[in-house]
Amino acid sequence: MTLITTTASKQNLEAIKELVLKSDPDATFESYDDENYLSKEDQQNLIELYEAHKRGELEYMTMEEFDQRSKEFLKRLSSR
Repeated sequence: MTLITTTASKQNLEAIKELVLKSDPDATFESYDDENYLSKEDQQNLIELYEAHKRGELEYMTMEEFDQRSKEFLKRLSSR
């Protein structure tokens, strides 16, 4: 995977995209601006997460509780 950050014009980007697709027909491209910076996949994941929150399916905990649970889990794992 390669990330290119640019302010090139849409016309130039389309030319580059066409060139890349000639050498790699399976290449994918994503563009975003500062206002819409989540990919379509990330947007869908966020929607699913929010829906699970609304249904009460998520468990929230403090960082301290997370640390404690992690330590307990690792301790149990190492004692096997």
